[in-house]
Amino acid sequence: MTEETFLSALQKGAEIINSNIKDQIVKQGHHLTGALEDSLTNKDATSDPNNVILEGLALYYSVFVDKGVPADRIPFSGSHGSGGTSAYIQGLKRFAMLRFNVDETEGLKIAFMIANKHKKEGMPTANSYQFSSTGERLNFIEIAKTAATPEADKAVLDAIDTIIDYNYHLTPSETV
Repeated sequence: MTEETFLSALQKGAEIINSNIKDQIVKQGHHLTGALEDSLTNKDATSDPNNVILEGLALYYSVFVDKGVPADRIPFSGSHGSGGTSAYIQGLKRFAMLRFNVDETEGLKIAFMIANKHKKEGMPTANSYQFSSTGERLNFIEIAKTAATPEADKAVLDAIDTIIDYNYHLTPSETV
């Protein structure tokens, strides 16, 4: 019972954190298809005497959305050289098509406009903050983790209390 109870509590803690991350993604204006939110999965839980570490996975691009990209690291030369065949331009084209409900040709034009803006300002751009209800566009993972920690800690500590109580009642008592 003890290990199962503890693992269940860790799973609940991870679900609390993931729920907060999903909430931050939406509040910061990063929600479009829901793919980023849906990609959040729990991987491993490890511990040492002082910490429990929950590891999770998300889509590859989540790191760029979470941490941003400085202008000098944007993978765009500023010209239409290859006709928009880079993964970066293709991703922007798909975004434009979904966000603005346009065809591929118009989506590619918008993708190049966004890429030029990213090349000047980095990502996120100053104008993108208008899509955030919190005023934030970065660090959604850390913000969510900080907000979720008290509730996640409580779930784990409640499980530990249950384990201690269970084991206490298993211990034979003696009259001295």
